[in-house]
Amino acid sequence: MSHTFDPGPEPPPTELAPVKVASNGLVCRRQSTRFRARRGARAEVQKWGRTPGPDVALQLIDVSEGGVQVRLRVAVHAKELFEVTLRDPAGDRCAQPVTAVRWSRPEPDGTVVVGLEFAHVLRPDVVGGLAGPVSPGATPDLPPDPTCRPNPA
Repeated sequence: MSHTFDPGPEPPPTELAPVKVASNGLVCRRQSTRFRARRGARAEVQKWGRTPGPDVALQLIDVSEGGVQVRLRVAVHAKELFEVTLRDPAGDRCAQPVTAVRWSRPEPDGTVVVGLEFAHVLRPDVVGGLAGPVSPGATPDLPPDPTCRPNPA
């Protein structure tokens, strides 16, 4: 018997995370370490609401306790809300959080790379299932974080 996952009503995220200054002098809003997604892990991204829209995700790029970076087939706007179904490489659903767009970057191929912030943090075991074992103090091999910008101060 198949059961439909019903996360129930979840309050949408309302504020950006507080600003922090990294050791290299960049201002960064990211509050947790991001890790490259495992091969085969994926995100299904749908407009949040009573009648979710089609899945617009093309690729799960990275994951952290606080959010994900994904490649989408459509443009989005800051603070727009989406429901994201996260699936491990075996296809099992790991989490289904409500998220808010925090940044987006159009790519030359017409896709859009987007940072989505979760309404609630993911447990470390969920992050580990999507991104591999997560060890304290790990430094992931990822491209620069678009949420980090030069400190104007």
